Amino acid sequence: MQEKKETRRLKKILKEASPLDKFIIFNAYRNVYLPLNGMIIIPNSQLNLETQQLINLFNEYVDVLQLNIKRLGNERVLFFQDQEYWGYRLALSSDFASLIYKDKEIQEKLLEGNKTFIREVIYSLYERLMQSDIIFKLLQRPQPQLYQQPKTILIPTTTLANINIFMHNIHVFNILGDSGNLNPASPNAYLNFPKREFHPEFKG
Repeated sequence: MQEKKETRRLKKILKEASPLDKFIIFNAYRNVYLPLNGMIIIPNSQLNLETQQLINLFNEYVDVLQLNIKRLGNERVLFFQDQEYWGYRLALSSDFASLIYKDKEIQEKLLEGNKTFIREVIYSLYERLMQSDIIFKLLQRPQPQLYQQPKTILIPTTTLANINIFMHNIHVFNILGDSGNLNPASPNAYLNFPKREFHPEFKG
């Protein structure tokens, strides 16, 4: 009886979940690591209004993503491990993971929702960041020490590196693939990483 009640609770959460929450749940099911703290873009005082608004929009999405991860953790939907204040390793609760594993329809809906959210929100924002020369220069600066530096990171990292790790881990790009012909000084180079299955233009 208790098991059926928990299943109904989880199905209700999934039915009422926002596209962002479904994105989080899908990636928790895949045990993804998200370097969110290292993705915040630090602006400077010389930015024009349009550029500042784009940075604000991106940072707000990162903040909301973190808040929703913590809320879903409090609701016992998932577990998250704060990796030394740098990012989050996600894992679904065993009950929720079992529910998804057994239900192909739920799997398909989460998969399609993930693709849609990446195409309409995440990739769209990423593309706009890479197409802004001003923002691209900001992304290349060494990451400010706003958070405790992880012991595993021995060299300075950049916001650009963390954002690209995020895009790799959610299977949009393969940043470990053959990128020898890419020019790291060119913003467009980062739009031409080898594509993975959740890139809007991926053809498997």
